[in-house]
Amino acid sequence: NLDAARRLAGPDPKGRRRLHPKDGMAASAARSAGFNAVLADRIESDQWLAVTVGDVVSLAGRGSHFAVTSDELPSVLSRIASGALDPTAPMAGKQSKTSASQAESEAVVLGTDPELLDWMQGVFRDEGNALLSINDKTTLYTEDYMRLILETDPTDSMSVYQFFGQGKQIDFSNDRLGNEFKTETRISYDVGEHIRLSVDYEYQTLEAEGAEVYTAKLLDTRMTYQIDDKQFVRVILSVSDIQRNQNNYRDAVDAEYEDRGLQLLYSYKVNPLTKFFIGYSDAAYRNDNVKKVTANEQSLFMKFSYAWQQ
Repeated sequence: NLDAARRLAGPDPKGRRRLHPKDGMAASAARSAGFNAVLADRIESDQWLAVTVGDVVSLAGRGSHFAVTSDELPSVLSRIASGALDPTAPMAGKQSKTSASQAESEAVVLGTDPELLDWMQGVFRDEGNALLSINDKTTLYTEDYMRLILETDPTDSMSVYQFFGQGKQIDFSNDRLGNEFKTETRISYDVGEHIRLSVDYEYQTLEAEGAEVYTAKLLDTRMTYQIDDKQFVRVILSVSDIQRNQNNYRDAVDAEYEDRGLQLLYSYKVNPLTKFFIGYSDAAYRNDNVKKVTANEQSLFMKFSYAWQQ
């Protein structure tokens, strides 16, 4: 799912596009990975239950939360020790809901993966906070899912991947179990030593309570030209189409949604730790209100990344 999140972030680095249901799991996985990284850092530094003024804590067993004030801090620390309150950790988003000191330390941890962080901050407009203790605070579902994966390399220059999945899957939009069928076909082909062509097609349906919830289709095509060991040029064209049964949703949704994306990317690797990117992206969409595919974003972007070694 993290690989799927990176594929979504590629043509949409700022997370401005609306996610469709089939991408919800990938986005949640990326957000959860950030939460787990922060939690692991706190445990390693023995700061798991530490809070300070401005941090968000939650009432144990109730789910309500509040920000800690200076007057409340001594009482809050005592109530955390007794189990009456739970500290929280961030679920990545654009708006922070914690103290400046905690936000700074969390940003250091989350910033180790800047590509996903930038994307998640766009996808999740507000930063949420998740409990560090989750007993009795969520609904437990039991999934029974079958998967079949086939992989082969018919030639030295071609590889084929095929996935089939069917079984019980959580319908996150409506908080229930549904029956999912999913298939994904991925083909890559090398043309000579410099060009790689790839096609990824996914088809997914979900049914719940005896009726269809949605059918989603995604096509992702890529061409990469490897100029040399340090630089490459990539073109990405993606199209997604979703059909929803509005009568089987709790909240109002579009019956039809389609988006298209185009990205041109140039990458230069200064050394194994330093990379430079520059590119152009173009996006368009269609829904119940916008009947024709309409452009909604054109952007130029540049990115420089450097990793420090300790």
